[in-house]
Amino acid sequence: GLYILCLRNDTFHKVKRFYLLLIVIISTVYPFCSFGNFFHIYESITIYQIILPEVTASNNQVPIEGGFHLNIYTLILSIICSGAIVLFLKLIFQIYRIIRLRMTNNVCKYQNFSLIKLDNNVAPFSFFKWIFTPLHFSSAEDEETIIAHEQIHVDQYHSIDVILYELFTIMFWWNPVVWLLKKEMKITLEYLADEETLSKGFEPKRYQYLLLEISNYNTGIY
Repeated sequence: GLYILCLRNDTFHKVKRFYLLLIVIISTVYPFCSFGNFFHIYESITIYQIILPEVTASNNQVPIEGGFHLNIYTLILSIICSGAIVLFLKLIFQIYRIIRLRMTNNVCKYQNFSLIKLDNNVAPFSFFKWIFTPLHFSSAEDEETIIAHEQIHVDQYHSIDVILYELFTIMFWWNPVVWLLKKEMKITLEYLADEETLSKGFEPKRYQYLLLEISNYNTGIY
């Protein structure tokens, strides 16, 4: 709620990224923290003594039939764990697809990243120090612009944020707020890359048209 009120419509994208990461860390760690040593609260406790009547065995007892009784909490926990397992396997499969693309396509080594050119029209994306782009662009300038955009993701380690939020979503997939935060993080990372790319002198209108053009390609892993 604080993020929506104060930061969602802001243009301080670095602050937004930091805050979104802080949300993940604090909300995950906080339940395991104990603050009893910092706050000493003394309360008067009234003790009530309840005397229960003695219950004796009777020959007319009705035997309790054995069987499987499904507890509602066990059912909920099973659903939560099943959803988490499915999403985790999906993430593993996505990472496997990225590695497979890396191994089966041409790779050009650069100073701080590897460029992998794909045969089909896949929307450009990056994964840590791997940048994936389509094999053909309309012009060399368009290719340079897209590589510059993806290099921002590489240099600022945006893949760590994405993976962290993927794991966060796996653990708390049942909470709709998590999906909203994940979406906000991805949008923020794209804004950061756009901002840094335009600061390098690329023409804004041409850049917007290029982003619109590649949005019609098949999406990458993310």
